[in-house]
Amino acid sequence: MVEFSVKKAILYRTGVGWFTAEGEVSGDIIYFPVASSAIDDFLKTSLVGIKGGLASVKNLSFETMGGAKSLFSSSNVVMGMIDFLRGSEVVLGVKDDNIKGRILGYQIIGKEKHFTVSVLSGTEVRMIDGFSINHIQPSSEKDISRLNEFLASLSNVSDSERQTLLRIELNESGQFTVGVSFLTSVPAWKLAYRLLVDDDKMVLNTFGIVDNNTLVDWLDAKLVLSTKTPVSFEYDLSTPHKIFRPVINRRDDTGIEPPEPSPVTPSMRSMKLSNNEILVEQSMCFDEIDYGYEEQAELELGESIEYVLKQAVTIKRKQSSMVPLSTDIINGKRVHYFNENNHGEHPFFVIELENNLDYSLDSGPISVYENDIYRGEAMLPRVGKGDEFLLSYALDKNISVSKEIKIHEYKERIAIKGILLHDIYSKLEVYSFEMENKSDDDIHMYIAVPKYGDHKPLEQTLHGKKPDAVCKVAREEFRVIIDLDAHSTSSRKFILVSELTKSKYLYQLTEKRLQALLKNKSLSEEEKEIIKLVYDIGKQLDNLNSDRHTLHKKYERTKDRREQVINTLKVLDTGSEDKTRRKYISEIEDIDITISDLLKKIEKIDAEIKELEKSQQDYKKLDKLKKKMNMKK
Repeated sequence: MVEFSVKKAILYRTGVGWFTAEGEVSGDIIYFPVASSAIDDFLKTSLVGIKGGLASVKNLSFETMGGAKSLFSSSNVVMGMIDFLRGSEVVLGVKDDNIKGRILGYQIIGKEKHFTVSVLSGTEVRMIDGFSINHIQPSSEKDISRLNEFLASLSNVSDSERQTLLRIELNESGQFTVGVSFLTSVPAWKLAYRLLVDDDKMVLNTFGIVDNNTLVDWLDAKLVLSTKTPVSFEYDLSTPHKIFRPVINRRDDTGIEPPEPSPVTPSMRSMKLSNNEILVEQSMCFDEIDYGYEEQAELELGESIEYVLKQAVTIKRKQSSMVPLSTDIINGKRVHYFNENNHGEHPFFVIELENNLDYSLDSGPISVYENDIYRGEAMLPRVGKGDEFLLSYALDKNISVSKEIKIHEYKERIAIKGILLHDIYSKLEVYSFEMENKSDDDIHMYIAVPKYGDHKPLEQTLHGKKPDAVCKVAREEFRVIIDLDAHSTSSRKFILVSELTKSKYLYQLTEKRLQALLKNKSLSEEEKEIIKLVYDIGKQLDNLNSDRHTLHKKYERTKDRREQVINTLKVLDTGSEDKTRRKYISEIEDIDITISDLLKKIEKIDAEIKELEKSQQDYKKLDKLKKKMNMKK
């Protein structure tokens, strides 16, 4: 009997593991247990190595998947043994009788409620009730040895677990050390951290939690936990794959008949091509196969980490273990951190850490201990080498913070860009913080202020406003630095400054604003000319649009009157009313002339509006614009 145990395991965060199991072999047949769900991965990736002697693998066989599978639960282990000993000479104990013969197989009747065993005894084939068999004794020593190995493998599997025994046949018999390496899916390993804080230093302990879901024990195994991302997928190799082939019916032969004129039929060559086309269309190419997996939603590209354990690890099958991975001294200091989005008025106890290690820290839960006393915990994000991060682990209700924001705008300058007038302001956001410290300790605290747009901290006096607090710039926020004595209150001002622009079209200016701009000494004469010209064009456009609106209203009223006259004509009778009809017909003719004149006037105004709008956009060609304006005058 061969007992395999894992001697090396590489576990990846992507949910697969590469294992090397070893066992001492005597003979030329090896049975290696593999979970039925993992058989495809084994066939796709396995390697078998043999130490000692010149033996090599002659054959590796397994029960055909997708057909009649051996069932290995305790309720039908007899069927498993009968199937295993198919073709062997045995002695079957049936009630008070012993039947000697060669096992041919078994037949299930009524969905496993009853099964019969076929045995060739002499020249007679006997059908034996499977549930009446009380013992099975192989006749040859070789079959006894094989059956013992088979039953030993089954004994390691729980009733609810399914497995496949791989039969590895060597080309010669002897004493060998056989190593079987294979890939299989495993639960993703996890990280957990402990941060030990005292007055002098901070120590980071890293642990890995791993699970053994293989069918063999890990005995004194070398363990590697890796964040590398090998490509791995599922592919069905164990189930027989049948290729569809078209069925061609045999043509019946008949006697020769006199030829008759008939349409031209395809030649045999063209018929063969047609059949080939059918074959191509109905076959399946590998590119069309659905492998049943998706790309990962998130992949940790960048730096990869491998934790190689120096000590050997023993983890029994179906057990989990937490193993120490590393102990490092890490840079950090204790501070407070306040963010109004988290528990509104109280700051957190925080460790400000800097990853001074030679590798990145992967994500995982971290527990904080101060002088060996548990203080709290947090979730550590993935932290690259040299990165700084804040670890919030407890709330400090002895400290309270309140905040008030006031926004001030101060006009700085104006600018002309195109036909737009830009009023540029300084925008000051004044943050006023009120703080109270009821604790017995002096504290060093960060107050978070969101970072957005082009805001930047004000460092000097501007428009009479002066900050009395400085900040540390982080990736997504400003951290206002506050030092607060024990049992004290304090207030601080922090100011953000940015540039605010309010824009308006020049032709939309009021007359008062226009005159103020024309007197503005910061504008050049050319800019003032542009402002005046664009403004005048805008006023002309306003007048034209007003005239067009008036004409269009008159046009609509005239159309309505024409419709009324036409409706009146429709109800008038002929005869004595001819004079009245002629009057209405004459009115319609006059209305049509009026409508035509109105449409011409509207068309003319539209052309003028279009020309002025084009001139308005052509403000850079000042001479051309002046000429157009003079022509208008």
